[in-house]
Amino acid sequence: MTKFNNEVQAKAFEKANKCKVSMKDISMALSEGNKKLKDSKVVAFYQWNITSVVSCPFRTEMCEKSCYALKAEKMYPTVNTRRAMNLEFSKTSEFVSAMIEQIEFELARKKNKGKTVFFRIHEAGDFYSYEYLLKWHEIAKHFKGNRGIVFMAYTKSLPFVKTLYKNVGKANVNITFKSSIWEDTKPKFVDMTKELGMSIFTAEKIGTLEEKGMFACPASETFKNTPKEKDCGECKVCYLANVDVAIEIH
Repeated sequence: MTKFNNEVQAKAFEKANKCKVSMKDISMALSEGNKKLKDSKVVAFYQWNITSVVSCPFRTEMCEKSCYALKAEKMYPTVNTRRAMNLEFSKTSEFVSAMIEQIEFELARKKNKGKTVFFRIHEAGDFYSYEYLLKWHEIAKHFKGNRGIVFMAYTKSLPFVKTLYKNVGKANVNITFKSSIWEDTKPKFVDMTKELGMSIFTAEKIGTLEEKGMFACPASETFKNTPKEKDCGECKVCYLANVDVAIEIH
């Protein structure tokens, strides 16, 4: 049984008691950056991850087969354990307040001073229920008007997003959603993407990105070591622009 909801509470305990708290005793934890999400002098990246596949109610056969998040969970037991802990904690009544507390801590850190924090909801996983999406709406709403943080999520859970927009109004939602579309996505979800005014994020085979009339992700392998290569911190399109984006299947 874990003792602390988040790392903020764990750090406070460590400081007061001059001890070290194990991560297995912390219910939730964020991830910071990766090889594409590189911090710079002006941006910082954070991700929230939960167990993939089982948390993706609208997944397609193709996306499950190519799921890089699932590959990481199979390769690294500690990754699988952390995401499972995050998933379980997200179902509790304490999740919203604990996440807000953690994000406020990250925004106040010296290393993030003067930066824009780009917060990706789900590098792994998706909105597994409307109730869970509503929790994220409450979290992001707390930071509405704060220009120091941008919330973004690639998602297939369009029916939940549609319900959220209907219930609270699209203008009141402080999360940028991009519709995750694959070749085997059902037409009704493609139509719903247009209905909701969402841009698309998709994956294409190597060498075909610029043939589809979409913005080709400059972090794709095909642009590596070329003038077009950029990491997410240099590009920012997924977070700030309503543009259809394609990346290579990886």
